[in-house]
Amino acid sequence: MLPDGLATYGNKNPLNFILSEWQQVKRQGIDPREIKQMFREVWERSDTLKSFQNALAERGYFLAKGDRRGFVAVGMNGEVYALSRLIGEKAKAIKAKLGSSDEMASVSDVRADVRSKVTDQLKAYIAQTKAKHRKDAQPLADDLHQTHECSQSCDLYWSPCCVSWNSFFYGGESNCDRK
Repeated sequence: MLPDGLATYGNKNPLNFILSEWQQVKRQGIDPREIKQMFREVWERSDTLKSFQNALAERGYFLAKGDRRGFVAVGMNGEVYALSRLIGEKAKAIKAKLGSSDEMASVSDVRADVRSKVTDQLKAYIAQTKAKHRKDAQPLADDLHQTHECSQSCDLYWSPCCVSWNSFFYGGESNCDRK
């Protein structure tokens, strides 16, 4: 007796992977079944190409025109996923629901776009974190300056004086003559 998936094509488990798909998704550090389930849910809930694209973008995946296949998904790290395999539909059904992939951007264009978005977000995050650290460290620097009563006027953040920024936070040498 044959298993259900081999007896008839339609009875196979939609969450099964082939080895290469499993390894590709596992490299991301995410459970492969969750990704496939997410793609299935987005596919079932969307009606048009635009709604499908928006739903995928909210989850960090972007549609592109594949080299060998009509539609592929590109992850935030640049990995390319075959859409038909992830959603368990044939290319004909995907084309019927989403239309032609001819007007879609290529994989390399989508990767470059994702890279620039991530770079911009990281730069904004770094600036935000630096501003927060400066704000959080200001009371410490003020307290240190008041308790030491330095004879010079100084900016403890950037210029050396009684106790420099690096000596206070990283254990370096003090530049003060009044220890």
